[in-house]
Amino acid sequence: MNAPRWFISRKTSVQPRDGFTLIELLVVITTVAVLAAMLLPALAGTRPDSQAFQCMNNQKQIILAWRMYAEDNNDLLPPNDFYTGPPAMPGPWYGRLGGKDQINWVGGGEDFNGSNPENTNALDLVQLAALGSYNTNAATYHCPSDTSAAPGQGLRIRSVSMNAAVGTAWNAGITASYPIGSALGSGWLTGSYHAPGPNASIWQTYPKISSMRKPSPANLFMIMDENPNSISDPALFVGMGTADANGNATFTSFIDTPASYHSGGCTFAFVDGHIEIHRWIGSRIKQGGNNYPAADSLVDLQWLQARTTALK
Repeated sequence: MNAPRWFISRKTSVQPRDGFTLIELLVVITTVAVLAAMLLPALAGTRPDSQAFQCMNNQKQIILAWRMYAEDNNDLLPPNDFYTGPPAMPGPWYGRLGGKDQINWVGGGEDFNGSNPENTNALDLVQLAALGSYNTNAATYHCPSDTSAAPGQGLRIRSVSMNAAVGTAWNAGITASYPIGSALGSGWLTGSYHAPGPNASIWQTYPKISSMRKPSPANLFMIMDENPNSISDPALFVGMGTADANGNATFTSFIDTPASYHSGGCTFAFVDGHIEIHRWIGSRIKQGGNNYPAADSLVDLQWLQARTTALK
């Protein structure tokens, strides 16, 4: 009986394959060397930056404390209107934290004055601050890449500032029309300073997490590293000016300046809780200072404005 054809086993002869020739091996080695030369510089630029990771982790701790404060206070955000500083600083909103009328999310009015105790004052920074019971670690307020120091005092204690459009009014100019827990006032949103009082600008300020709909929480920054030449009070002011037909800010100068500690970039914590490092394009922004025209950094200012607030 003949087996079906599909059952018949057939042996086939397999010819041994020759190995690579020397020329082929040299071509492969040369190709790998060329690829390595092209890729290694790019890979070197993506190596983990331990200080950047630590900075991002620090801001994560702060934003967690910020959210816990809101959860414990019926969604009201911590105060962001008390500007601590040395006794010689003018105005009724400077001084030391402590007492029912000196409350803020964090303390520490910084400068390069060696006689200013706030440069290194952990008591104001944490223990007397509104977030103190939620975050007791003073080190989280300092970027490890920030080497700015006041004469005779060593490293200054705070690197971060809060979006001046985010938070509540507690201390400055409280009246019957501007009670504790109100949205912050206009500040510098118009491009020039407005004394404390209800927000009369065309731009939103946000007293509650639930009020943050535009920009979305993922596109509204809460805190960021501020340039060491710019940082003073705990709020970071962004001028918006008027608005164009598309609702974009028209102001073209920096009020306060972001930092650029991490390969020309700045660490941001956003309201939704995510942390990112944004790298700046212009060169002027990296020099710091206050109240300077954006010039080559206009695109950077516009990026920041779009993540600061939106039209009412």
